[in-house]
Amino acid sequence: TDSDCYVDPHWLTYMAWAFRDKRFAAIGGPNLPPPEDNRTAACVAVSPGAPTHVLITDEIAEHIPGCNMAYRREALMETGGFDATYRAAGDDVDLCWRLMDMGHTIGFHAGMMVWHHRRNTVKAYLKQQKGYGRAEALLMPKHPQRFNELGNSRWAGRIYGDISGALLSTRPVIYHGVFGSGLFQTLYEPKGSLVAYLPLSFEWMLAAFAMIGAGFAFAPLFAVGGLMLATTFAFVGHRAAQAKLPKGHDTFFARLTIAMLTLVQPWIRGKARYQTLMELRRAGRKSLTRGSMAVLGLPEEANLPRYTFWQRIKDTASIFRRGLKFHRFFWNNASLEREDVLDHILRVLRTLNVSHSTDTGYAASNSTPYDLRVQPGLMTAMKLRATVEHHGGDKRFVRLAGTIKPTGFALGLTALGLAAGGACLAVNALIPAAACGGVALLTALWTAKSLSSAASLVTKLSYHLMTCKPGCSFDEPECAKKAAAKPASEAVAVKEVIVGETVAVEEAAQAPREAEPARVTVEAPLQ
Repeated sequence: TDSDCYVDPHWLTYMAWAFRDKRFAAIGGPNLPPPEDNRTAACVAVSPGAPTHVLITDEIAEHIPGCNMAYRREALMETGGFDATYRAAGDDVDLCWRLMDMGHTIGFHAGMMVWHHRRNTVKAYLKQQKGYGRAEALLMPKHPQRFNELGNSRWAGRIYGDISGALLSTRPVIYHGVFGSGLFQTLYEPKGSLVAYLPLSFEWMLAAFAMIGAGFAFAPLFAVGGLMLATTFAFVGHRAAQAKLPKGHDTFFARLTIAMLTLVQPWIRGKARYQTLMELRRAGRKSLTRGSMAVLGLPEEANLPRYTFWQRIKDTASIFRRGLKFHRFFWNNASLEREDVLDHILRVLRTLNVSHSTDTGYAASNSTPYDLRVQPGLMTAMKLRATVEHHGGDKRFVRLAGTIKPTGFALGLTALGLAAGGACLAVNALIPAAACGGVALLTALWTAKSLSSAASLVTKLSYHLMTCKPGCSFDEPECAKKAAAKPASEAVAVKEVIVGETVAVEEAAQAPREAEPARVTVEAPLQ
């Protein structure tokens, strides 16, 4: 629990009772604001961004907040404990997701309750939300599959809290059974929809101001931006009006405070999230654009070749010449396996804070399977597949192949710019048309630059593999080349297969003692 919490007298009793179920590696419970908190804390308690649990069922959770959680020792040790990267927040989310990725189940018991004091000043609340935004950005490189394109968490379960917050949300339902025959009547909270919460998002508000700004060049956009802002204010007013406050704190000023916090919270949290993401990507780009990628601290990285500007030009030209496809390959004579290749690539991508996700295991019939989806930037995405061919003994042939294509955002922004430019030309608005065309052109150039960066990343990853893994080279191993080049006249034995019997005919070969062991050939076409 946290230092600003105090537990219910029966907290340990319910915890021990819940742990009797062997399914659960961890147990959590609700955290409620104590009634003796001041008015600001009461307003903060019903404002967005409060720590809460996420439930998949009544007794299975996807997330339990750090203020009220307990773990089995062996499960906690298996995960390696809390990650010190998350200093302000996010450590509990990271641990829950890692537990679930390992196949463990997280339990929830409603009786395991703590009283959790909320922030008692507006400044403290906004600082907390800033920390939450930074934590979300730090979680994205480690758990990319659990976030959408805007950087918001994707929860499989339901976020339980104030059921009256969203204007367009579906109200919960109660199952009472046919003719009221349900023994235990249950409240089912519907899953929150994007439409219900989008007008209160940072991206929505930013787009509204962008529309209003664009209205100076194209007047109808004023109405679009104004309508978007009006929708936001309607959602804020509804949340402030429906918030449940203690009778002693239910005043007009308290409702106004809730409205202000509801409006400001997305800006503080979203701004912190995007700032942190930009810092991480800037740090990753520095490693990607510099000549060396010595990022894992391995002694072999001292031998990494320097990536030159001319090599980047060559890689970029190759990508466009091959139709946005790439193919890198090398030999290995130390039994390098496919799992080792993918594990090494993932370690490098995590260290560079490059956004990536692994294959889900489901392949559509009309799409090419891949192992990793890497997104070095906002405008391009790369699908990579690693294959390792066995050529006898320890000899391996390693391939890195895939595609590098513009993202939907890049294509959409370009198309939007062109469409808006065409619409402006249709009404003889030349200046707005030129501005929209400029946006489309800049987007296309940005996408081309991102394609070049992704192409260079592929080459650097292959260099990193070849340098850090023993036995790698561009040339086929010498022993295999000598054996392949051996004349057919030096064959030691030839087996002729006849129906019902096998006749062996041996021919002596005048070969030096240092020669390779005898090879056996069979009447079959070479593959």
